[in-house]
Amino acid sequence: MYEVRRHFSALAKAMNKLPDWIQDHPEALKTKGLSTTLTLTDTQLNEFLRAQSELLKDFTIAFKPNLLSLQGRSGSMEVAVTGTYTVENEPKNAIMFHMDTLVFNGLTLPDTTRDDLVRDFDLGFYPQQVMAYLKADSVNLEDGKLVVKLKIGK
Repeated sequence: MYEVRRHFSALAKAMNKLPDWIQDHPEALKTKGLSTTLTLTDTQLNEFLRAQSELLKDFTIAFKPNLLSLQGRSGSMEVAVTGTYTVENEPKNAIMFHMDTLVFNGLTLPDTTRDDLVRDFDLGFYPQQVMAYLKADSVNLEDGKLVVKLKIGK
């Protein structure tokens, strides 16, 4: 579990830098009237994550309809994760990751282990870190894309 936690820590630190990447890549944001859509491909996210940490270079995220999958290997460790995203408004507006399965070296780990990892390592995305006035309205996982509808909010 030490190695799994080390990799999740690297992933959480990288996700904390995602708002900066989005600001540097305005093509990911499209505005129409009062709504904005953030579209991030799995290819873009993988390139971003691999640039953030050597620990993430052998891991791949794939977006599928209503599902995120992450698979990778590091030395003798092999990990597979599946999950989804939801919009949460408490304690603050965010796109939060919910882990459905965690498989370590072929063994499906219990819910308590998954819950501990999600609680200990924040893999969420906070739109206000991109622009203070943005609020997530919806999130959809499509084939190869994460699509977040944003609106102006407090």
